[in-house]
Amino acid sequence: MRSVNQNPKPKAGLSVLLPLIGYVRPYKKAVAMALLALFFTAAVSLSIGQGVKMVIDQGFIARSKDALASSIGLLAIMIVLMSVGSFVRFYFMSWIGERAIADIRKAVFQRLIYLHPAYFEDNRSG
Repeated sequence: MRSVNQNPKPKAGLSVLLPLIGYVRPYKKAVAMALLALFFTAAVSLSIGQGVKMVIDQGFIARSKDALASSIGLLAIMIVLMSVGSFVRFYFMSWIGERAIADIRKAVFQRLIYLHPAYFEDNRSG
């Protein structure tokens, strides 16, 4: 007799996603752009700490208004660059996702069209 706690473990991991790579493969350039934007925003994100350091060291500690203004300007430019990079990454990832889903829907529809009518009599949906 099986106890209640002995449930079969669901299939997990990245191996489940491998069949979906074929639907993303036609959009290699968009994936490359999204990855490029990801690395760009990661680099800018890591450099923001250096920008804050410059504001504190060159602006507040040195008590230089010019250095403070230029450091804050540089920090603002970093924030704008990170925002633009995040937008580009989000745009391409959303576009790739929408296109891949549309391709999957087309493939499912094409498969359903060629099924024998008896299949639909035996397997009702809804």
